[in-house]
Amino acid sequence: MSQSKKRRFRSGSSAASKAAGSTSSTAAVDEELTRLAVEALPEAQRRRWERDQRAAAAARDARISSGEEPDDERDAEELAEEIKVSSRATAPDADPTPVWYQVIMFGLIVIGLAWLILWYLLDFSYPIPGIGYWNVGIGIGLMMIGLLMTTRWR
Repeated sequence: MSQSKKRRFRSGSSAASKAAGSTSSTAAVDEELTRLAVEALPEAQRRRWERDQRAAAAARDARISSGEEPDDERDAEELAEEIKVSSRATAPDADPTPVWYQVIMFGLIVIGLAWLILWYLLDFSYPIPGIGYWNVGIGIGLMMIGLLMTTRWR
């Protein structure tokens, strides 16, 4: 047996001991991910989230003191959903792209492509015969402007 296989075989026996400690490491990871998600929120939402967390902790303490068991998994799912919804609602420039912008964007791409096709199909003499190979630059330039506009498309 090679050394790496022996190590894997030996490490398999300690898998049960690792599984017992995984719940605490999972909780630590969940707490760290929650902390990072909350740090990404705008200040007003972060304060509101912290206030809601304090209220939820007080309600949870009241449930525990009354004999009910806490439901941490449900709380984590509710928090994830709240953060997802709030981040969508406050995204900058959340409005969709206007139709005129999309028409211009796709129009420039199509016009640039048509310019190049005309240039090659009509034996390098049309759309503008006097500028020669600059017709290629114009066609590619129009397409690049349209492609750059796609970065602002929502």
